[in-house]
Amino acid sequence: MVQLVGITTLVGFVFTFSFVLYWVLDIFLGQRVSAESEVADLDLPEMGQLGYPEFVFAPEPDVLVAAGKAAIA
Repeated sequence: MVQLVGITTLVGFVFTFSFVLYWVLDIFLGQRVSAESEVADLDLPEMGQLGYPEFVFAPEPDVLVAAGKAAIA
């Protein structure tokens, strides 16, 4: 029973302390990026460079698609 009281006290203290700490940090510093930065991707605003520069969202050329279908068949 004593251990249960200790665990409950610890969880209550840690929760309360963390909640207050994050609340104060949110007031003075903010914990989220702007909506524009989040939509634009966070690599450039946060790090100043692309995280995966070789990964580009682009359609595959028709030659590669045809070669891939031939290799599968």
